[in-house]
Amino acid sequence: MTLGHETRDETPRWDRLSPATAARLEEAAFGILERTGVEVPVKEALDLWRRAGAAIDESRVRIPARLVRWALETAPTQVTLHDRDGRPVLHLRGRNHFFGTGSDCLNVLDHRTGKRRRATLAHGVEGSYLETDHRFTHYRECWYPTLIDRRGYEAWRAGGATTLAQRARGRVEELLASHAPTPLDPDVETAVRAVVERVQAAAGL
Repeated sequence: MTLGHETRDETPRWDRLSPATAARLEEAAFGILERTGVEVPVKEALDLWRRAGAAIDESRVRIPARLVRWALETAPTQVTLHDRDGRPVLHLRGRNHFFGTGSDCLNVLDHRTGKRRRATLAHGVEGSYLETDHRFTHYRECWYPTLIDRRGYEAWRAGGATTLAQRARGRVEELLASHAPTPLDPDVETAVRAVVERVQAAAGL
């Protein structure tokens, strides 16, 4: 079911799962968190999990379902972000959605040491590849898959309304019909034939 926008910040909602299926998926997720758990490599976070009642095995945290349900029930239903002048600018609630650059992380994972550390300007520069010669030369080039029909619905219908499987099968048949294998070196071909003949003789063929 698709719902209309109520505000400019809301994203449409599409329920593909029935309530019963969604409940089964939720229970499965609870089971994964309780049996398999998650890796938490930060000591302070491990201490918080331990005090909350989770099972700790070195850096592996196994979270009981009751704890997950408690967190979901007690978490704020909305959060308001303010700008530097104290004005409310982003209301995180319901189906509101916002997009950012992702450049406001306080910490980064150092690619040299594999350790978490505070972000600096140097990390931003080192993490960018736009200044490399290859990227600068080719960054405007786009590759589009040829089997996916990117046209609109009407154009797709007018073009035969083929499925992805049908287009893939047609491409396979085209390749098989047009492919010309590279000839083997005569010595290699002789050796291969000798192997085949020995196997056939051993099998009585």
